[in-house]
Amino acid sequence: MNKLLFLPILVFTLAVFGQKNPIIQEYAGCFHGAYESFHDNGNTKAKGNFYFNRRIGDWKVFDEFGKLLVHRFYDSLGHVKIIVPKTADDEVIKLLNQPRFRLHRDSIGKYVYQHISEGDVVWSKRVWSYFPVENNENFYAFDWLGLLNRFELQEDLSSKRIVTVYKNDQFSKFYEDTEEIATQNFELLGIGLKKDYFYDIASRKMDARVLAVTLFIKDTTNNIRKDLTLYLPTDLRPFLVKQIIQHEDPTITNLDDLFYFNAYNEIIYKEESWKEKTVQLFHPKEANNFSQFSKEVKIQIIEEEHSYWVAV
Repeated sequence: MNKLLFLPILVFTLAVFGQKNPIIQEYAGCFHGAYESFHDNGNTKAKGNFYFNRRIGDWKVFDEFGKLLVHRFYDSLGHVKIIVPKTADDEVIKLLNQPRFRLHRDSIGKYVYQHISEGDVVWSKRVWSYFPVENNENFYAFDWLGLLNRFELQEDLSSKRIVTVYKNDQFSKFYEDTEEIATQNFELLGIGLKKDYFYDIASRKMDARVLAVTLFIKDTTNNIRKDLTLYLPTDLRPFLVKQIIQHEDPTITNLDDLFYFNAYNEIIYKEESWKEKTVQLFHPKEANNFSQFSKEVKIQIIEEEHSYWVAV
């Protein structure tokens, strides 16, 4: 955590909540460093620190008169201890205040996601993001186009594409195994993703799960744009976990870890509730137009979590 003091950090503010702008520090495209938001009267609403987009250390939420409502402590892996409001001294209650999920890897090295019950989700938001090349070099170094046409020999001697390739991120249309994706005629314009944020009352914190990776592609033979989508949770994770990378965060050792911790530079270009279905066509060259919108959505999600800390 001391590394926070030595990294070059960009500080920016956004007029999103109240009359005083939130103060946020950013490094390598991630929220990294101090965060503070304010009530309309100028008093501190919430403050804490981020470490590559995840909470770390002490986080506090106050009412408009300065009274401490919530005090939480996050260790380097994101496990949370609730200090205020204080739990009872009863041993059973103490156990309920312990982290209910400990970060660990499975047999092939993937970090395991905590099981979430649908009835415990009290708020959700779906976002679509674009990865700028800057600070996302590890993603762009991976051979995404080469993965599209890889086949494996099955016992029945039939060829089958290793990953399912969808023609849209609603997973409603996909390329049959007999359809060739002429990757030699494709130019990769950029990489995006579809992700769900949700507040889980069982773990008492906001979580985020990436559902899909979208490749923004242009056919160089006719200059036609198309989007190809790959399903992350089951299809991509076994491949990405094998792609070893170097990262300043020692808990991140491969490409799958970046997705798991959401430790990347992204620009959100669309947000909606999970029940909505329509998605605007996005082109990477328009990404800068969404920078302000993206930061506002991220702050909204952070502050939404604080409201559930107080309410639940």
